[in-house]
Amino acid sequence: MKKIKLSATRISAFLQCKHRYWLNYVERAPKVDNPAFRLGTACHVALEYAGNMWMTQNLTSFSTKQKKEILDYFNKCAVEEGIQEYDGYQEGKKLVSNRLNNFAIGNRIIGLEIAFGFPDTQEIKTASGVPLIGAIDKVIELDEDTILVVDYKTSMSVPDATKLRSDVQLSMYNLVIKQLYPEYKRVILCLDMLRKGEMVYTYRTETDLEEFDEYLAEVYKAMQQFKKKDAKPSINILCGWCDYRNICKEYKAVCDESAYEFIQLNTMSNDQLITEWEHVRAVKKILEQREKELASVMIDKIKVFEEPVKIEGKEMVLRQSARTTYNPRKLSSLIPYEDFVGLANIAPSKLKKYLEKNVKLKAYLDDFSEVNYTAAFLASRKIKK
Repeated sequence: MKKIKLSATRISAFLQCKHRYWLNYVERAPKVDNPAFRLGTACHVALEYAGNMWMTQNLTSFSTKQKKEILDYFNKCAVEEGIQEYDGYQEGKKLVSNRLNNFAIGNRIIGLEIAFGFPDTQEIKTASGVPLIGAIDKVIELDEDTILVVDYKTSMSVPDATKLRSDVQLSMYNLVIKQLYPEYKRVILCLDMLRKGEMVYTYRTETDLEEFDEYLAEVYKAMQQFKKKDAKPSINILCGWCDYRNICKEYKAVCDESAYEFIQLNTMSNDQLITEWEHVRAVKKILEQREKELASVMIDKIKVFEEPVKIEGKEMVLRQSARTTYNPRKLSSLIPYEDFVGLANIAPSKLKKYLEKNVKLKAYLDDFSEVNYTAAFLASRKIKK
């Protein structure tokens, strides 16, 4: 049997595309550079530095001097990671800075970057004997019976409650934490969405963990039996972000396709309709990502050479749309109240933060709110047994 340790990333790669999994975990092929990964790493390392400062100095808040020290450390990490785009560097610095302003939670931090399954770290196996590997960003004691497991995320979208309850990484962390800290009765799981400045929470029941253990055992068994002949590419909506898209024949074929043949819709069965819809949706995402890659190269050329990218009878130039914003506080002093109310819009995210500080107002909110629905759109979901 192959010696394999499961991580959430490894499981995701195996289920999304067997070709990608083979190249990454078996052949160890070189990857396409990923700027988002570098940004995430720099933010993680800087926040780990901040957490260690918080723990060792028993802080309740960061001073201006300490914040500067941490942000200087982020600058160093950003350079070491090779973050080339200045706006990406600024965004990362803002993410770290926002979290430093709201760092306190619970009684104390009891662990940072808690690694398991690596050399010189604790070996972790599930009840069914599956070895696990990974690192938990932060563990906080909320009270003497409860700990909070925090995973930093720099992604732009916040998962909904259903995705949180089925998140593989958080489920895995729960299994690990129960072994590392058995003295705590309750475990709360959290994704710290750095871009949004929000922390979203979830949990797992004992039944959830038992079923997840069985799931890991099946995945582990499939990985052990996996052979090169099974490493076939699978076109899906994540192909445009794959580390190996430049050497994938299936991806190249989709990018090079110019003549698409469409089956008559009125002759399709339900199975054909769904299959065709999923395929078109995946190809659309791939082509959109390809368009972004081509645009990125041309934008870089225009910036470097300071002239349009030209061919006979056509040239590509940079254009920007202007958007004017107004300071609502200053504008309200010029416009009568009755007129100003009709011009102003309420930002839901800012209202949410305001209500967190003024909880009593929530009771009146329903009388002043309206619910509007967007146009219906098509989505797929799994049928629960």
